[in-house]
Amino acid sequence: MAYGDFASGAVDLGSLNFEVLRHSDAVPGFMARSPARVQGIAFHPVATSRLLAELDHRGIAHFLPETFPPGASSDTGAMWTHVTLECLSNPATTIFTCEYHIPGVYDHDSRQASLDGCGGGTLGVTGVREIVISSPQPTEAVDRWQQLLDPLLLEFRGIRRRSGLMVTGRA
Repeated sequence: MAYGDFASGAVDLGSLNFEVLRHSDAVPGFMARSPARVQGIAFHPVATSRLLAELDHRGIAHFLPETFPPGASSDTGAMWTHVTLECLSNPATTIFTCEYHIPGVYDHDSRQASLDGCGGGTLGVTGVREIVISSPQPTEAVDRWQQLLDPLLLEFRGIRRRSGLMVTGRA
């Protein structure tokens, strides 16, 4: 779908949406880079007001919420609100939350039920169990991600803990 300078397409994998964005000179985070790489990770949060309170409680640095289209509210046609997590983002990669305001389209429970009902379709995919993030500074990466994901525990250097997230050093 195209929304002015922003365009994307997504595949719903049950517990994860995989979204591909079109290059845009007008939106710095959506500029094509070489070599190709992940440029962002979005989490679907609780309501943004509750999210902000929890981020502040945990001492997690974040930018102010941004709504699309700019200036809209959930009562006046806002499609989503995102909050960039300053502590995990850098000029090449943005980690953010995205609360959707489009009724039905982003109803995770009904979409998951549809995937479960057909056994994940031809490919048999009903969800994503873990995300693996590699880092050249694994110790620092674990500390930053752990602050966000508490009380889940991270898997690190082959030590299995409770979460599906693992941060490893790059070979």
